[in-house]
Amino acid sequence: MKYSVELPINYLHKSDQLDYHFIIASHCLEHSEYYEFYKNRNKDKFTILDNGAFETGEAMKDDAYLEIIKTLSPDVVVIPDVYKNPKATLARYSEFMQTWKASKIEDTALMGVIQCDGREDIAHMMGDLYYSNGVEWIGVPYISELNRSRFIAQHPEWLNIHILGLHSLSDILSYNALSNIKSIDSSLPVKITKENKSLLDQLFSYQISTITEDNLNENLLDTNLKIFKTFCNSIENLKGLNI
Repeated sequence: MKYSVELPINYLHKSDQLDYHFIIASHCLEHSEYYEFYKNRNKDKFTILDNGAFETGEAMKDDAYLEIIKTLSPDVVVIPDVYKNPKATLARYSEFMQTWKASKIEDTALMGVIQCDGREDIAHMMGDLYYSNGVEWIGVPYISELNRSRFIAQHPEWLNIHILGLHSLSDILSYNALSNIKSIDSSLPVKITKENKSLLDQLFSYQISTITEDNLNENLLDTNLKIFKTFCNSIENLKGLNI
């Protein structure tokens, strides 16, 4: 399972340690340094572009999103969604797909995001809808009412699943057992570093990390990124972990 971490602007230079780039489109509009960094990134590295709905509370308008997509040319684009609102998410999906088809952008895959308001049957329906309509990736966010591992295990036919966000390092143990989970993004290593802890000493955090975080212990951040990478890439690697 490949990993990426939402690094604050002052630590974006550490992105070469990550398996792939996970870019949040709303940050591109709000922070020119962030946007410029990713404009000049290594284009050979796999890139997922997220719409920023979780960070701002609402996915950006399709036209603005499309401009960023054209500028950054990511490998995967996350379709606009509305957190915990499946009806509104499906409306945004329908609207965006019209814009997407008209754009005639090629060589870019789409990711549909599962949203549910406590009803797991809705989550199953949304994933099936995306997949049956040629959406190649399914994104599964953290939703307290949804057991992500159990839910994903019921859908081996969804070949490319992305885990959106992570509160606890221990969850990775179950994700690694599911071969269709291809990637994960999280700010957990940053959050734990902010608390001046090692990920091996504190496995979870529910606090907020922002794009403008500063004064992090860089050596500790490097250590936590290494621990996170080791867990994500293969739990077998833990036997050789030397921290």
